[in-house]
Amino acid sequence: MKKILIPVMLSAIATLSLGQHIDSHAGKVTIIDGSVNPGGVVDEIKLPPPEVVGTYYINDDWQMGEVTMVSKLIFKNYPLKYNIEGNYLEILVQGQPKVCDEKLFKSFKWFNAMGDSSRFVHCRYYKSEVPCIHGVYEIIYERGKIQLLSKTEVYERDPTYVAALNAGDRNIKLIKRESFYLANENSVKEIHSSKKQNEAVFGDKFDEVLRYAKKEKLKFNNRKDLVEIIDFYVK
Repeated sequence: MKKILIPVMLSAIATLSLGQHIDSHAGKVTIIDGSVNPGGVVDEIKLPPPEVVGTYYINDDWQMGEVTMVSKLIFKNYPLKYNIEGNYLEILVQGQPKVCDEKLFKSFKWFNAMGDSSRFVHCRYYKSEVPCIHGVYEIIYERGKIQLLSKTEVYERDPTYVAALNAGDRNIKLIKRESFYLANENSVKEIHSSKKQNEAVFGDKFDEVLRYAKKEKLKFNNRKDLVEIIDFYVK
């Protein structure tokens, strides 16, 4: 009789213990006990919201420069930053950033640590097939009446994150892209990355320019290469 009671008592104790375990975890998801959570389900940890990676500035850091206003006033030796999205110039005055609306300035330039300067002119002072109302051109090459211009735009790349695969980038990424233009007496034509689309840009020198670019392995969407191409075109 004692031999029969012992297994029964052990079974009762195990059942009581399991009941207490279930009661102590009532309403909770756990993977400790397979009988309580047979699927092994665990609540997901909430990920932080996406961030914006990058900036809307041509130059992320303040650079010393000067501004020529529409009124012809010139402000020298001020730290500058240009906001592409807002189309305004920021001027650091006594440690405080001041906003200069694009309607108020004509051009500006700043200097790097090596003393080299970058010059920018508001695009409204140039003529093009599609009028440019907002933004600035950077003059990256100039010889006589010919100028090679660059215009920087910012594009937002949406997150590429796929939850099911737990892969990709969760953040919004700001990507800067340059477009290039050839200005002749302030008349602007866009330089396309595809060589064959630039006949209107180079006119009767088109074939000669193409041969030179091919020989020197120069690309029409590369800033440094374009300086060399335009220098050849002008000469």
